Amino acid sequence: MVEAPERRRPAALRRGPETRAAIDAAAVELFARRGYHATSMRSLASAAKVQPAAIYLWYPGKEAILIRLQDDFM
Repeated sequence: MVEAPERRRPAALRRGPETRAAIDAAAVELFARRGYHATSMRSLASAAKVQPAAIYLWYPGKEAILIRLQDDFM
């Protein structure tokens, strides 16, 4: 019997917590440097070295990132 080849998961899922940590770190840096409103999701993805869609696996939007960061700092 031949086994089916293992399906490859997207990089964001393979890296899991590391991806979320990279997104969070990029958000802290960019929000501090540019401000919340001037930071785009695309620029966050670029700074975190992930695809923009990977951010949406972890967060529904930019506001959710800000709320998580605020919760972490409190």
